[in-house]
Amino acid sequence: MDLRDEQGTTLIEFTLVAVAFILLLVGILEFGLAFRDRLSYNNAVAVSARVGSRAGTASNADWLMLEQLEDGLAAAGVDDLQAVWVYKSKSDGTPEPGFVNYYEYTGSGCGWSPCPNPADPAYTGVFNWAPGDRSVDSSNLDRLGVRVYFTHLW
Repeated sequence: MDLRDEQGTTLIEFTLVAVAFILLLVGILEFGLAFRDRLSYNNAVAVSARVGSRAGTASNADWLMLEQLEDGLAAAGVDDLQAVWVYKSKSDGTPEPGFVNYYEYTGSGCGWSPCPNPADPAYTGVFNWAPGDRSVDSSNLDRLGVRVYFTHLW
């Protein structure tokens, strides 16, 4: 066998292996970034729900929750946040029909549509589940649910 027939074989083999290796590394990196964003959102939503639970029947309970959510998402970037549901939760975690406050993130003015801040001129006070209607009595507690809709920007 002549050595001239095998010239460049090593380079071709290296190229094939390097492409597969780089593809694997990029996949691991992207999965890690998506997982980090998911953990950031989960943590921010949990803290937001705790704030809402603590606020109880205060007229600005939803506003306090959304404000806390924005603060918690500052590290992950709020630009990809789309909407938030604050709802009365059934025992299985699903929303109780007719008891869902839907807020769309606008990022300007109040930051949310409709605006849940009683101190803001854009406040309408229209809720499907008003904070004042929530039961905070220990014998008949309402379950508070928070659902966040977002897009992971690749």
